[in-house]
Amino acid sequence: MQVSDLMSSNVESITMDTILSDVWKIFRQHRFHHLPVLDENNKLIGMVSDRDVLYYISPRVESGNATVAEIEVLRKPAHQFMSRGPLTVYPNTSATRALRTIIDQSVSCLPVVDDEMNLLGILTWRDVIKYVLNRAEEAEAN
Repeated sequence: MQVSDLMSSNVESITMDTILSDVWKIFRQHRFHHLPVLDENNKLIGMVSDRDVLYYISPRVESGNATVAEIEVLRKPAHQFMSRGPLTVYPNTSATRALRTIIDQSVSCLPVVDDEMNLLGILTWRDVIKYVLNRAEEAEAN
């Protein structure tokens, strides 16, 4: 089995200049926890997690009691809070090797790229659990 058998291919991404408040909106609107960051040539250069965003956003922002400084942070561009040079895999990487990387490196996702760092998809724990669940349901049905 290969990564391409498990990965999600419709992946939302952001640019280095996407501001924190827009990243926060994306995470709140969708049910995922990672956003690939692409450069001006659409090459993968980093990742932003919901934890990265929550680190910077004060709980007072939503209540309307935020200070000027806390509001100003919302304008911070992604290149100031993203993780650079993420671990990646190829679509033809074996699933066991990718999963071993997730466990050994303590990451919760792996962007899937081609040789030129074009983003093709993402492999997350949710993808793996969905695959296992589908196989278990198929086994129970038989």
